[in-house]
Amino acid sequence: MNARMAVTVENHHKIAAAEQEDLAAINRQLRKSLQVFEEDQIAGRQVQSQLLPEQDVQFGQYFFTHRIIPSLYLSGDFIDYFEIGEKLLGFYIMDVSGHGVSSAFVTVLMKSVMTQLHEAYLAGHSEVITHPDQVLSHLGKSLLSAQLGKYLTMFYGVIDKQKNTLTYSIGGQYPQPILSDGEQVEFLANNSFPVGLAADTHYDAVTRELPEKFTLVMFSDGIFDVMPEHNLVDKESQLAELVHDRNITMDMLLASIMKAKQEITADDIAVGLVRKVS
Repeated sequence: MNARMAVTVENHHKIAAAEQEDLAAINRQLRKSLQVFEEDQIAGRQVQSQLLPEQDVQFGQYFFTHRIIPSLYLSGDFIDYFEIGEKLLGFYIMDVSGHGVSSAFVTVLMKSVMTQLHEAYLAGHSEVITHPDQVLSHLGKSLLSAQLGKYLTMFYGVIDKQKNTLTYSIGGQYPQPILSDGEQVEFLANNSFPVGLAADTHYDAVTRELPEKFTLVMFSDGIFDVMPEHNLVDKESQLAELVHDRNITMDMLLASIMKAKQEITADDIAVGLVRKVS
């Protein structure tokens, strides 16, 4: 090997060593960034989890429970239920467009707006929280003003415990909530456009008497992704058949639906159940 070739080989070795060192530095930075990202995700999940209601809650004769299965670490689905004064109960399911961090952020924002409406009612300043159509309109305007490029679907209901009535509005929520008295089962109608698409969207409110004993189940559309049936008609029929059993539990419901359980789902899944126990 002549001197020129030896120098060339040595330079190649130096270049390779430098590239190796650069690659190692990049890998170290990637691992560090991944660790920070994972820590942020964990912190975000803890914040979101703290905003959710207790998994099982009973207000007098009305029992509420829910499950949320995120497709990623954070969820764009959200469920809540709460007392509004002494005689009313509010509850809702929302499904923010997309999933992951940005959608989870919107659930936090919308929970904050709902809390403000609730506190305004308790302070005697506003009754918007008791009117589902006004709530959906208010949330839509709040979301549009935030300019986040997101919209959401939502079902919001208010139960009058004294009258055993339900007043509700639906903004694009699909599948629609299912109500069963153990003999008849129905999808609650009165759908409208999603929340946050346009400021002038109009929502109607429906008030109806509830059966003396009933089960009402709410789903986000991610539930369809884990169902074995091949088309939406069959999937809706299967959901209705399951909810027809008024005494079905949340665990029984999920076990029947998610027959081929996946650790990672294509979309967030949220299921909420309301039951009048006497």
